[in-house]
Amino acid sequence: MNIVADSNLDLASRIKTFFLQFSVFFVMMIYPLLGMTWRHQYPLVSQEVLLFFATISALSMMLALVTLACRPWLANVIVAVCMTLVMVLQFDLLFEGAALTFAATVLVALVLGRKLHQFVFVVFVALIIGSFIDGQSVYAKNISQTVKTDKQSTLAPVVHIILDGFIGPDGLPPQDLPQSFRSEMIEFFRKNNFEIYNRAYSHYNATQDSLTHAFNFTNDSDTVYGKSTVFHTSLSVSQNRYFEILHRHGYAINVYQSQSFDFCQAVPDSNDRCLTYTIPNFETLRENVSNPVLRFRILATNLFNQSTVISMFLNTRMWLLNWGTSNYQPKVIEQIGDDLEASRDGVFFAHLLLPHAPFVYQHDCQLDYQSEPWERFPRRGMETNTRDERIARYVRYLPQAKCALNEIGRLFDRMRELDIYDDAFIIVHGDHGSRISLHRASIINQNLLTPEDYRDVFSTLFAIKSPGGEFREHTETVSLNVLMKRATMGIAGQHQPDSQPGVVREVTPFVYLFGQFPLLRQDKDIFASP
Repeated sequence: MNIVADSNLDLASRIKTFFLQFSVFFVMMIYPLLGMTWRHQYPLVSQEVLLFFATISALSMMLALVTLACRPWLANVIVAVCMTLVMVLQFDLLFEGAALTFAATVLVALVLGRKLHQFVFVVFVALIIGSFIDGQSVYAKNISQTVKTDKQSTLAPVVHIILDGFIGPDGLPPQDLPQSFRSEMIEFFRKNNFEIYNRAYSHYNATQDSLTHAFNFTNDSDTVYGKSTVFHTSLSVSQNRYFEILHRHGYAINVYQSQSFDFCQAVPDSNDRCLTYTIPNFETLRENVSNPVLRFRILATNLFNQSTVISMFLNTRMWLLNWGTSNYQPKVIEQIGDDLEASRDGVFFAHLLLPHAPFVYQHDCQLDYQSEPWERFPRRGMETNTRDERIARYVRYLPQAKCALNEIGRLFDRMRELDIYDDAFIIVHGDHGSRISLHRASIINQNLLTPEDYRDVFSTLFAIKSPGGEFREHTETVSLNVLMKRATMGIAGQHQPDSQPGVVREVTPFVYLFGQFPLLRQDKDIFASP
């Protein structure tokens, strides 16, 4: 009788331990998913999220059975490993952060022993509650806003649009399809009375380096992006002479930016408004993807891509990470139009993640997740391609670039309706090229880089419209930082930018290759070779 009672007690204890361990693994692994869905206001009651719940439940059950069969110390090690991976995923910890997290968890496990599971369960329940509270913030956050006065300004309004990754006309490949788009691009700016610089380029291949130097009119070999990566700081333009000069001349600056890159911290006193949009854009996912399994894979891609370390490991394993959700938020265009209508002066500055990857927009800005799947490529990285991959990616890139022009064209039409288009300064430019290259623009590839590589990486769009301006094509090879200084002087003086005397010029075109501090300078006209 005692043997039976002891057996029943042992079974009940094991069942209790199993459910405790299952609960620990489940709340641990569900935490990043809930954080992502709440942050992007994605519905939990959907087929794809329920599929996530089922997958996580199965994994939790498997891990609970494994730990139940292990010695207590080994079960605690498994919990520590899982907890480390979850924290790496949720907080984008790099290798040293992961090592510290694992060491701390093991230390806690040594202290708590068999009570580790209860402790971890309580910690993650608290984290989930905190994630829910944080996720209730509005999708578009108005970080700061001052009350506009009724004072009428005599300054011409400025609309400044950055199209991320938009290659310039003379940087496009020589094939028929890119050259057809080149004609469409030039015609677009002709129709809208812009001056376009066909051979504009950036000295740098990274957004942070390119824009930091362009907005401060510098061209040195310092790598802001490299330092941000090494020291794990957020991407931003921390100093901004462009904003400072316009603010000093009486302009209030309205900023529309994504979470990925901050322009507002540099000159906070100049900001009349700073709108920050979360990325990626999940709003259109359920509207444009009918297959719940495909939606599951897209969500999984974005979930794992939250972690630099995990995405680096999985990017070459195409069984899962082969889809991405659009980073562009179409609401930005409507918001700028509404704000222009409310206040017809000031600077309206927007960083649009178009034609930035993933290339899921068609030329008419309709989302397409189905055709030309990324599974045909052995890797997701765009800066190293075979010739066939490069062509295939350009086939996806060009419609998204057309979409970008269509989107800013919508804004121009709204400005005409408001009768402010003709009197406005409008700047449209990229930060670097498409970066759909055969080789990365790094020092180790210095002897491999082709003329095509240089143009793919460094050629970028620059077009400007002045009040009463007319269409003009410029064929000089000129850098983004020089063009930004010309434009700034023109806006500050309320004159045509090119009419300003003494504007800086760079005698020898050059670019920088990454891979060291400081960057390696290459004296090279990227448009000189056919």
